[in-house]
Amino acid sequence: MARETATPGYFTSWSFMEQELRSTFLLANVAYRHRSSFLRCKQGKRSLQDYVMELHNLEAAMAAAPLSEDA
Repeated sequence: MARETATPGYFTSWSFMEQELRSTFLLANVAYRHRSSFLRCKQGKRSLQDYVMELHNLEAAMAAAPLSEDA
């Protein structure tokens, strides 16, 4: 995109800004850690409400850092 280099310091699209922010601030393996935590999650001795709350939190974390289907 020619405009991206013509106007330094500005983002020309939402997707470009999102890509730049992710590459700067998101750890490379954070999506894998969230997914692993989700798959390991068990109710154990805690209440069903606490268990479901953790599942919802992990699901939200995975949505914020999605894995590609190829991974």
